[in-house]
Amino acid sequence: MGKESVEIVVANTGVRMQIEQGSTLAEVATYLPNITRYPVLGALVNNEVTRLQYRVYNPKVVRFFDITDKQGWRMYVASLAFMFYKAVRDCYPAARLELVHSLANGYYCRISGSEDLGSEKNSIEVAQRVRERMIELQNDNLPFENENMLLTDALELIESQNIPETYRLMQNYGRLYINMQFLGGTPHKISTIMVPSTGCLTTWDLRLFEEGYLLCFPDQHTPDKLALFRETPKLYQVYQEHHKWVELLHVPTITDLNRI
Repeated sequence: MGKESVEIVVANTGVRMQIEQGSTLAEVATYLPNITRYPVLGALVNNEVTRLQYRVYNPKVVRFFDITDKQGWRMYVASLAFMFYKAVRDCYPAARLELVHSLANGYYCRISGSEDLGSEKNSIEVAQRVRERMIELQNDNLPFENENMLLTDALELIESQNIPETYRLMQNYGRLYINMQFLGGTPHKISTIMVPSTGCLTTWDLRLFEEGYLLCFPDQHTPDKLALFRETPKLYQVYQEHHKWVELLHVPTITDLNRI
């Protein structure tokens, strides 16, 4: 006995479709070529941001979006940061990656805490090695996976990743279960929904910048090109002063502030 069909309304075009119950949004998108200008990254299902792996069992209103949409842009940036984190973990397992703050069209980052990073003069080699690993991850087209798991199990995973700030935040989650993200077996807790796979992350760069690195984003409206980076020295100095105060006061997260 075949599966029943269910109706969805594609908000991009206003078309009503009958699809097989249990179909994923990714499967539905294959029936709608050129529904977006650039590759589909996700969808709004009844106005809620949803992964393309979502399965449809009941009538829904679906609007697909790409990177030029604000929701798609957030997904792209968050997924790129996760791929960057995965690359650092693979290259330097004992290192700590800090996405310190955003600058114009990029994230200012620091990689520290590992003996195999070498001296400051070795930062060029670090950037090159991490960049090469990111290219490998992109070419492997690994899926971003999501798993709802017991909070206690998730805490054990995060504790092994040497990211104490995330661990402390999760300790105060207040629920029995939590959604965790995985990339190639590497776990993290990221609130933003991910793009389908690393193969979607086609435009980015990793550069040396000041005392750390700059993870560069694509231009949102022409995503096949890198966005123009503009120096903002005054903003950078404000962030640096903030960072020093955070270290002096030992309050890197809102959880630490609440604890004090």
